[in-house]
Amino acid sequence: MISVVIPTVPGREQVLERVMDAYAATSPADTQYIVERGHDVCGTAWQAGADKAAGDYIMFGADDLEPMPGWWEPLVESADRGELPCPVVFEPDGLTVQSAGAYDWELQRTAPEDGAPTGWTTVPFIRREWWALVEPMLPIHYCTDTYVSVRLGRHGIATVVRLGSGFVHHNATPGRGAGMDVHARNIHDRARFYEALAAVPV
Repeated sequence: MISVVIPTVPGREQVLERVMDAYAATSPADTQYIVERGHDVCGTAWQAGADKAAGDYIMFGADDLEPMPGWWEPLVESADRGELPCPVVFEPDGLTVQSAGAYDWELQRTAPEDGAPTGWTTVPFIRREWWALVEPMLPIHYCTDTYVSVRLGRHGIATVVRLGSGFVHHNATPGRGAGMDVHARNIHDRARFYEALAAVPV
């Protein structure tokens, strides 16, 4: 079973409904959906959702990330090999690559070879037993996906791109990348992220 954690905020009911409909149409029948409301930042929402997860795998999504058909099979395959898989995120047109993992805080606008090591995952998908290696989640809104990759990387779990798994990011600004990437490139956010990460024990 896959547990999908989806943070959401008031005013995004329509896009959340679209995302949930897409999951229902493309996911295994026994998928567990955990919609987290009332959190100020993504990190605390993911933490709360993961603590409720009952599946063999946990996927950390968002209310504006719509799964494409076949999204889960490559992710399960990689996780079972001991990898942290990174799906490809498309802009709202469903065709233009927004991110396929990133390198050194820069946007990766082209998709590398399938299975290639990549900077960090765009949509974390982990085996549930790995959650103990990730928590506690930082109380941050951006860089949460980066945090998961860094934490698991410290334990020898590499992030790899999986071209067969795709998501559409409906809250993106076409041509500029996801909000999380734009903020990650901001010097202040970057410094705050590393400062917070350094305080977390290995």
